[in-house]
Amino acid sequence: MMNGMMKFFFYFLVINMAIVACNKTTTDPYQPVTLPKIDRLNFISGNDSSVFMYDVGMTLISGRDNYIPSSGSGSMYEWFTMQYTDNGLLKGAEYDVANSPTSHKDFFQVAFSRNNRNMLSKVTRENSKLTVSLSYNDAHKLTQITVTGDQVENRYTIAYSGNNVSSVEIYRKVTNVEGTTRVDYSDYDTRPNPFRFLANVFYAPAFASKYGPVRYDYIPIGLLLSVNNPKTVAQYAKNGNDWEEDGSSAYLYEYGENNYPVSISGEGLLLEIQYHSFTK
Repeated sequence: MMNGMMKFFFYFLVINMAIVACNKTTTDPYQPVTLPKIDRLNFISGNDSSVFMYDVGMTLISGRDNYIPSSGSGSMYEWFTMQYTDNGLLKGAEYDVANSPTSHKDFFQVAFSRNNRNMLSKVTRENSKLTVSLSYNDAHKLTQITVTGDQVENRYTIAYSGNNVSSVEIYRKVTNVEGTTRVDYSDYDTRPNPFRFLANVFYAPAFASKYGPVRYDYIPIGLLLSVNNPKTVAQYAKNGNDWEEDGSSAYLYEYGENNYPVSISGEGLLLEIQYHSFTK
């Protein structure tokens, strides 16, 4: 009888230890990756320059983002100030939107919600009907972005090969019109990705705009979320259950200090990148 009870207790203990281990695996908080120290990062495209300012702990503090709205109504400028809790977790941001560098238009607040791993789970903008929700796997990798609003749903489903994005499936629906496309990324280099400076605080700064600094609908997700830099991109459109190839493109990189890219050129993207005050 005692042996049976001991065996039962032993199995009970093992099962509980396994449950605790599983729970620990799924609730470990995200730890930002170690990056070279910089004071400022500039992304320059033509006459526009997006500026990002950091403190000594590589926390994004403030900056300015430029973009051209899909309406084609001219350039827009966003000055942003990130807001953190007392223990350094990002909680929101304030944005000042303008039609020119000197004429200010509107102030609005963006709130960031975190999951139990201290990673961004939702982005909500003041006076906006759109909500951005994000999901991750157990390796802290972003696997889905969902944008919902009045008769609008955009869904980005992200797959990885190691530390780099292998494909992004994009579902878009506006009223009753819907469609699905896919982008495959391959032929990665072995150099560090400059966009990791923006996706280091449970990805929140990267998804602040139209809501903030970097727009995931303008910067390809494979460039934004990968550890290295993709050279080949192939696009597909879904037709029933089949995928039909819809073109391919290549990205070219020039590298500078610490092997970080100083320029990126490719289909729909031409960027010059400046890094200020690297620690030697």
